[in-house]
Amino acid sequence: MSALAFDTHRIVKKLKLAGFTEEQAEAVTEAVQDAAALDLSHLASKEQVMALDARVDRLDAKFEAKIDQLDAKFEAKFDQLDTKIDYVESVLSERIERRGAETENRLVRLALWIGATTILTLCGAIAGSAWTIIRYLSAH
Repeated sequence: MSALAFDTHRIVKKLKLAGFTEEQAEAVTEAVQDAAALDLSHLASKEQVMALDARVDRLDAKFEAKIDQLDAKFEAKFDQLDTKIDYVESVLSERIERRGAETENRLVRLALWIGATTILTLCGAIAGSAWTIIRYLSAH
């Protein structure tokens, strides 16, 4: 607690000389006395505030350094992921091309088989018709 002693009579006298009424001079003197009696021991000193400010600056620098480390670490991880994604894309592209070629080969073989089957079916139909004509002609 602040231990300031006031000569209240002297202060009231000075205020009255300055034009204050008796009541105003006493009220101002009482307000100054109350303010002087306030317990300011819980407030930080200028040195304490400066020390805290320096500590905050040090912590801020550490925090920034840690953020920079994490940023670099994440960048490296993202680069690794990009490399892995590029590899997967190339493998899938290769598989798709290979499967496309295999499918194309199957379709060509199927078309050839359908063509050959159609030709054989037509030849069978022609041969059957010829046989029927020959049998008919030889019977007459």
